[in-house]
Amino acid sequence: MNRSLLYKTIISAALLVFLVSCGKPVTQFKMTGFKVVQPPSVSETTAGYGTIENIGKNTDTLILISSDSGHVMLHKTDITDGQARMIHMMNIEIKPGEKLVLKPMSYHLMLGNLDDNIRNKTGDVTLYFEFKNSGKIEVKAPVRSLFED
Repeated sequence: MNRSLLYKTIISAALLVFLVSCGKPVTQFKMTGFKVVQPPSVSETTAGYGTIENIGKNTDTLILISSDSGHVMLHKTDITDGQARMIHMMNIEIKPGEKLVLKPMSYHLMLGNLDDNIRNKTGDVTLYFEFKNSGKIEVKAPVRSLFED
């Protein structure tokens, strides 16, 4: 192999490694079963449920959840001495193979400042889950009654 071809090969390989490392983060999460509960007409808030599964090889941290349809926070229900309270959760680490299951009386999304889409049960709610390493993942969640799948 002549030197010119060798140099071109090395430069091409280095450029490829650089471009791949600067590209969009690889999604390592499987997002399933998401829904937003249609709130009663008198409620200012509602909940969202689903499952976040780390199918990758690295631990990653959920750092932010947002939506165009309202303000979103991650809560965990804690029951102490028969009293339930919601604890705001931030920076949740999810290890490879682990699932963060969002369900009633456990981890769940709490949505406030609701738009008409949620109140009138029309269309889907777009949720954005932002991870420290994997970047932002968009999820479409239908608005359903609490007992609908």
